[in-house]
Formats: sequence, structure tokens, C-alpha cells
Amino acid sequence: MKPLLVINFKIYETSFGENAIAIAKASEKVEKETNVKVILAVPFTEIYRISSSTSVDIFAQHVDTLQPGAGTGYTIAEMIKEAGAKGSILNHSEHRLRVDEIEEAIKRLKQNNLKSLVCANTPSATASVSLLGSDIVAMEPPELIGSGISVSKAKPELITQTISKVKALNVKIPILVGAGITNKEDCKKSIELGADGVLLSSVVMKSKDFYKTILDLAEGLT
Repeated sequence: MKPLLVINFKIYETSFGENAIAIAKASEKVEKETNVKVILAVPFTEIYRISSSTSVDIFAQHVDTLQPGAGTGYTIAEMIKEAGAKGSILNHSEHRLRVDEIEEAIKRLKQNNLKSLVCANTPSATASVSLLGSDIVAMEPPELIGSGISVSKAKPELITQTISKVKALNVKIPILVGAGITNKEDCKKSIELGADGVLLSSVVMKSKDFYKTILDLAEGLT
């Protein structure tokens, strides 16, 4: 399995419009030049345009659990699939869900042959959500998100504990780590500690050179 580099666009000024396309194109180039699998989690409004413009897999940043029918202001699995998404992030620290909602969202994604990347904030929580049928899990201590202080440096024990707890359950899925990752060394350290990849955002979204930044991060994973 290739190391995973998941870039969460969030709602930065660069997360939509021409900058979003530029990041996607840079990601596609890096994916072709390295042994890294890139996934882009983009705003709902950008799923169709970016998925139509690049070969990189596109995820939504969230999905609601409703079935098609009456419901206003929700985005469901069928919608993101039709727009070109391959899956969705669930339970990011900035968009928390109850356990039953996570389980139902995973189910709805599976019904539509879509992947789920479920976030959690502690090693134990990550192990717990890994039992819900998710395709990928990501452990991110919320206090380090956007801090510029990487979890691999500040709290490496959380990474090793996460790997240990998930593997103890005999769940064989990719385990990502995130929060504060800003450079190649942070990525390299995460891999050395046992992670299968990283989930990050601001280092790319605030970059002055998208390609150079994404390439640097990818090189740290290989």
C-alpha cells in the first residue's frame, strides 16, 4: 500500500476557485512523480469541478446520513457520488458527530460504494471508530491542529499508542495521523512511528508554492 497524503481544503480562501484547481493539479503531478497516494477533501461546491479536472481522488469533508427525499440544507452520499467524490471525511474535530451518526454515515457511504475516512482525537477513540467499518482512520489531537507544532514531534507517543490499539483489535486499515504537520521531517517521523500516512491542511492551503510544498511533504512519506 502506498503512503497516503490527505489534504483537507477546509474553507480557506484557497479552497475554492482557481487556487483550488491549482492545488489539485499540483497534487496530481506529485502523485505521478512519487510513490504516494494523494486524496483531496474539498468543499461540496468544488467536488464536481475538481474531480472533473484531475485524476486525484476527491473526498467530501462531511456527509449527512439522510436518505434521498425530504430534507433541506443537507448533503447526502448519493449527491457527493454524483458530483465525482470517491468518499468522505467523517467526524473531523471541526465537525464532530455522535458515534451512532458516524456508524450510519459509514453505512450510507458503503451503500454507494464510497470510502470513509473517520477522524478521532485520541488513540482510544481512534481504536473505537476503527470497529465501525471505516476504510481509513485518522488520529488528530485537536489542540495541535493548525498550531504548527506537529503531533509527531510534540506527542509521538500518541501515534505509537494509536497504532498499537488499532492493531490489537485486528483491524487492518490505513492509520493516518495529523495536527500541526508542516514539513517533510514531520511526515517522515510519522511514518517511522508506524503511521500509514498523514492528514493535513494549512501547510498546503497557505502555501505560496503549492507544488513545491506538496512534493516536499510527499517525499517525507517515502
